[in-house]
Amino acid sequence: MIKIVIFDGNGVLYDVSGAAKLFYSKMKEFLKRHKPNGATLEEILDRESRIWRDLDDATKRGKLSMRDAHLKVFEELGIPTGLIDEYEEMDRKAFATTVLTEPDVLEALRHIKKMGTHTALLSDSARPSAELKPLLEKLGIAQYIDGIFVSSEIGYEKPEKEAYEAVLKKFVAAPADSVFVGHDKEELAGARMLGIRTISYRGDPICDCVAQNFKQVESCIKGIL
Repeated sequence: MIKIVIFDGNGVLYDVSGAAKLFYSKMKEFLKRHKPNGATLEEILDRESRIWRDLDDATKRGKLSMRDAHLKVFEELGIPTGLIDEYEEMDRKAFATTVLTEPDVLEALRHIKKMGTHTALLSDSARPSAELKPLLEKLGIAQYIDGIFVSSEIGYEKPEKEAYEAVLKKFVAAPADSVFVGHDKEELAGARMLGIRTISYRGDPICDCVAQNFKQVESCIKGIL
């Protein structure tokens, strides 16, 4: 009996690529307006990218808040920190344009819940669960997700075993009674090493079941049940 189905976020339930492109476009406009005198936009963008690479792991593990990360970025780029609220509002608006990976996600989740299993979102994200919940509500899938787990709150990222174990502990589920739906090769492997059955959504073929769409994800779960 499958007790919990764990879904990866970006690339499985939803797609942030369009939102990321929108934010990058808005960010370029923002930096062009507020960059220090004497610096080219290309130089600022390159520095901003390198700074974020250094901060990325700390923000995703919850060791550094997004607000503090933004402060560090602004200070190192020489941009007035009083502009952070404008920058963060720009980020929130762009993130809100995130879409489902495909229209069938909603119907598939509805059917999966009717099978009697719990469902959870497990995301490597610097964004808190309080920020992801409104997105899931906007996408129409919040009612079919029983728990939201983000690396910035649990302190671990996939494929670290502690990331998956945080979900299993919450739902009092054994690995053998669990399924992970992902697309990343290492994350699928991390779940398998714990004994969690895996469904690859448009990803690595080394898994218990491969799915190219959410109708097939639903069929895979039925087969495992």
